[in-house]
Amino acid sequence: MLSKIMAHLFIDCSKNWVALLLSGDAFVLAPDQDPIARPLVSGEPLTGRIVLRCTSGDGSKEKWLLFAPPQAGVRVNSQPLVTGVRVLSDRDEILLRRADPVFLSLERLARIESYPGKDLAAFCPRCRRPLIAGSPAVQCSGCQLWHHQSDELLCWTYGETCAMCAQPTALDNGFRWSPEVTDL
Repeated sequence: MLSKIMAHLFIDCSKNWVALLLSGDAFVLAPDQDPIARPLVSGEPLTGRIVLRCTSGDGSKEKWLLFAPPQAGVRVNSQPLVTGVRVLSDRDEILLRRADPVFLSLERLARIESYPGKDLAAFCPRCRRPLIAGSPAVQCSGCQLWHHQSDELLCWTYGETCAMCAQPTALDNGFRWSPEVTDL
């Protein structure tokens, strides 16, 4: 499983959009189950199933793929899945037969976690000090840069936005986008 996956599906629950965290790398989508997505069990047959799968090949940013048999009638952004596979993008609408639409979102919520470390030296964009593997830090969901965040170094929450982009830094912020929010 890819540990950094933070994508989620927005699901319409009685006219309220709810975010279903995709904390894994493979899911079966089924319009007749609750929730509509469940983790794919290792060794489970894939024939006839609609599968949402994450890949990151060389360790770069993850990519989400949707696989579906032609008879499933799956559509992405109102377009049929002619070849049976589609690389998804942030905010793509997935339409399954007999189900309300769901939306894939690649937005990550800011959270404090252990800095994973890198082969090359990395520096906090706010204080310019080195980031040490295992130290508390936050990865910006906008620019992907890591910032210190501990009792001693409050680099992430120091300003209202990330040191390098416009991503808000409040740790209790919700999602910046949901299906009911329209881009103007």
